[in-house]
Amino acid sequence: MGALLSQVIPLAAGAAISPAILTLQLLVLAKGSGAVRRAWFIAAGAAVVLAVEAVAALSLAEGTGGPGTPPDWRSAVKLAAAVALLLMGIRNLTRKPAPKKEDTEGGIGPGRAFGLGVVLMVTNVTTLALYFPLVHEISTDDASTGAKAAVFAIASLIVLIPAAGPPLVVTVLGDRADAGLQRMNTFVTAHHQTISAAVCFLFALVLGVPALRNLL
Repeated sequence: MGALLSQVIPLAAGAAISPAILTLQLLVLAKGSGAVRRAWFIAAGAAVVLAVEAVAALSLAEGTGGPGTPPDWRSAVKLAAAVALLLMGIRNLTRKPAPKKEDTEGGIGPGRAFGLGVVLMVTNVTTLALYFPLVHEISTDDASTGAKAAVFAIASLIVLIPAAGPPLVVTVLGDRADAGLQRMNTFVTAHHQTISAAVCFLFALVLGVPALRNLL
């Protein structure tokens, strides 16, 4: 289990760096009445998308042989993710910052909040590009089923930190969390494109270089 954790935790940490979802949660939590409830619905929407992607990754792993998946297949999955991350990093550096829109998240209902969580996670290519090989790596490992389930749970909780972390902090700390969350919001909003691009390029190397070595 320790060896498997050491392989997937870095991917989980990279997938957890999600400025868009974190910024939305911080904005929602600043809106007063009902904010924490709405933030939890956003987190639930993000979790559903991860669950669907996990099923897809598990299906691919089973289709390629499960724990007996040839190394070339594992490398191909990682290389595909690396290419997606590289393209996303270039896009993050070259696109113009989106114009600021009027903040309307404070008045949304639970259904729309859940939908926002779904949409943001579906369009979060960086997280999905890292989470897919993460789940595939777990499912093709030869560790016991219990160990793989534990590693999967730990990794998934890490990936959900941007979505579930802010409402959890506010649920536990209440108003005492406001100042820290506001400072975090200011920093992430100012640097989100740079943060996203750096994560993309770093993990494109982490996934792509070993994959190419195995395939060539």
